[in-house]
Amino acid sequence: MFKRFFKSCGNNATANVDPGGNSPDRKENPTTEILTSTKISPEKVEFALEFVDTLATLETSLHTSDDPEEISRGAMKMACDFYQADWCGFLMVDLDLGLWTPYCWYNTNSQDRTEMLTSEYESATKLPRWITAMQDNTKVMLRDVNAIKDEAPEEYEVYARLKIQSVLAVPVKPRPVGFLAVRNPKRFGDDERMLRMLAYVVLNAINQHSYFESAKMTLTPEGIQSDKDIVFNLFGELEIYTSKGVLREPDCNAPKCCRVIAYLMLNRRSTHPPLEIAATLWPEDQISSPETVSGNIRGLIYRFRQAFSLISDYPLIESTPSGYRINPELSITTDYQHFDWLWDAVQTATGVLQKTDLIKQALSIYKGNLFEDAAGEHWIMPMANSYNLRYIGLVNQLLSMLAEAGDYDSVQRYANESLEIAPGNVRAYYWLVHAMYRSGAVEMAKSEVARAKSILTAEEYKTLVEYLQEDFGTNPASTFSS
Repeated sequence: MFKRFFKSCGNNATANVDPGGNSPDRKENPTTEILTSTKISPEKVEFALEFVDTLATLETSLHTSDDPEEISRGAMKMACDFYQADWCGFLMVDLDLGLWTPYCWYNTNSQDRTEMLTSEYESATKLPRWITAMQDNTKVMLRDVNAIKDEAPEEYEVYARLKIQSVLAVPVKPRPVGFLAVRNPKRFGDDERMLRMLAYVVLNAINQHSYFESAKMTLTPEGIQSDKDIVFNLFGELEIYTSKGVLREPDCNAPKCCRVIAYLMLNRRSTHPPLEIAATLWPEDQISSPETVSGNIRGLIYRFRQAFSLISDYPLIESTPSGYRINPELSITTDYQHFDWLWDAVQTATGVLQKTDLIKQALSIYKGNLFEDAAGEHWIMPMANSYNLRYIGLVNQLLSMLAEAGDYDSVQRYANESLEIAPGNVRAYYWLVHAMYRSGAVEMAKSEVARAKSILTAEEYKTLVEYLQEDFGTNPASTFSS
C-alpha cells in the first residue's frame, strides 16, 4: 500500500533535493536558486528541505510494507521527527455523540501514559475550537495553551491533564472522522502541510486495517439483498448480519454495550433516554448525576458504533434530542420475530407433515435463551422465559409425533439437541429413553436414565420415573438398573 502511494509523488519529490556542497547541480538547480533567494525566509527554506527529506525517508523505511499498523506508526513517528514533537496520534471523533478517543499513536517517550491520561471516551463539548475546525476543515493550532487559560478553562484543563503546552492538528474525513495531532511541536508549529500529508497516509492505513478486520467477519446469511438489510439474532449469543459481514457479541468486547443494544432492539418502536436505559438495565446501581449517566451510555453507544462500522456504512443506533433508537431507515429482521411467526403457524397448521416441518424450522432458529448472557436479569427474564417455554413445548410436540411415527433415530437426534439447550426438559429425557429402548438399545437407555438422575432435581427425576413407569408398566428402577 505504501509503495503504491509514493510511486507517483515520492520519486519526483526527491529529484529536487539539494545535493549540497559546491556541486554544479547545486548551482544549476532552479529549486535551489528559489530556496536560497533572499525573498524567502530561512525558516521556509528549512521547511521545504525537511519536507522533501522526510517524505523520502518515510518512503524508504516503509517501501515494501503492507502492514497497516507499521505504516501508521511509521508515519506518526515521522511527524514527531519533523515537528520535533513528543507525541503524535490519530484521534477518532464522533460528532453525533460528542465524543473523541485516541485510536492509535506514537510516543517518543518509552514510558507511554496515553491510556492513563485519557479516559476511554473524552467529551468533545469541552473542545469547541476542535469541532469548529472539523466542520470548517481547518487546522487547530495553539502555540501556548496558557493563552486560553482564562477564556476557555474547560479546554485548558484537558490540555493540562494531557501534558500539552502546544498543539497542531488537522482534521481527517470522511471515514473515519478524526484528527491527526502532534503534541508540543518545537518547530514548524504553525505549518500543517506535512501533517496533512502524513494524515493521508495514516487514514489509508487505518482503513486498510479496518478492511482486514471486516474481512474476518464476512459471513452473510441468505435474505440480505441490500446494504440496508440487517439480520439481528438474539437467541443464544447476539449476532448481527449485514451485506458486509457479521458482528458477534465477543467482537464488541463489552457486556454492558451489548445489553444496551439488545434493550434498544427489543424495544425498537420508541426512543429511549439515557436515564431510562441505565435505570432499566442496572437498577441496583446508585444513580449519579444525569450528566454522568448520559456520558456513560453515550460511551457504550460509541463503542458499539466503532465495532458496527466494520460491517455497515449506516449507523444501527441513532442519537436524537430525546434519546437513542434503532435506525428506522434500516430493514431489520430478527430471529425472535421469525420464531413468533412460526409459533403462530404451528398453532393453525392442520396436517401432520406441515406441522412437523414448521416445528423443525422453529427449533433450528432457537439456539438458546433470548440473549443468553443476560437471560436471568429482570429486564429480559419474562420474555426469555416465555420463549423458553414455547421452545420446550414445540420440542415435546415434535418428539411425540416422531415417536408415534416410529422414527426413533430422529427422536434421539432432536431430544439430544434440545437437552443441550434446555437440560431441565423432563419430557425430552423420557422420549430419548423411550426411543432407545424401543429401538433395542437397552444399555444406552439404562445409561441415559442414570445421566438424567445426575442432572435433574429430585422432583424432576421423580416425574421422569412416573413417565417411564406409565410407559413400561413397571418400576424403571428394575427395568433400567445396571
